[in-house]
Amino acid sequence: MIEMSSFGNIYESFDFIKTNNFDTNSFAYDVVEKYNIKTKVAHNNFKTKKEANEYLKLLGAKDLDKTFKIKKVKDIKSLYNKYIDGLKVKVKKVKPKVKIVEKIRQEKKRKEFLTNEVFKKEFLNSNDNYFTINVSSFTSNEKVEEFIKLNDIYDKSFFFKYGDNKSLLN
Repeated sequence: MIEMSSFGNIYESFDFIKTNNFDTNSFAYDVVEKYNIKTKVAHNNFKTKKEANEYLKLLGAKDLDKTFKIKKVKDIKSLYNKYIDGLKVKVKKVKPKVKIVEKIRQEKKRKEFLTNEVFKKEFLNSNDNYFTINVSSFTSNEKVEEFIKLNDIYDKSFFFKYGDNKSLLN
């Protein structure tokens, strides 16, 4: 292969390859020389060094203003691989810190809905021959509260728990 050098950057080498119609048998690559990145172009493959020398004479006649050197494919591969290896960054794997946060959901204590004590006393002290209406049975204090407020009957009602385990409200 013929190594062409003296490019300012990779884009300049791309322009050079395109301008000189080397794009079917060339590629640009970077190497590190004395802590500087240099861009080079590898061009063509030759079976013998004699063929490469003859081609080199033709390139010299074109006055391309570049430096040419005959190199073996393995040497260019080696330079390229060293450059690529230099780009790899070895980062120590960081072990993630696991932080367990437990949140215990605490229900907000609601003020318990209480029966109207005034009406309860009035009801319990009323004449035994009077009549009353038992509106409904409920399974929770919240349902009783909702029903009483929805129907606006708090002043003329009271409720109490009953049943085997005192789970029903009347």
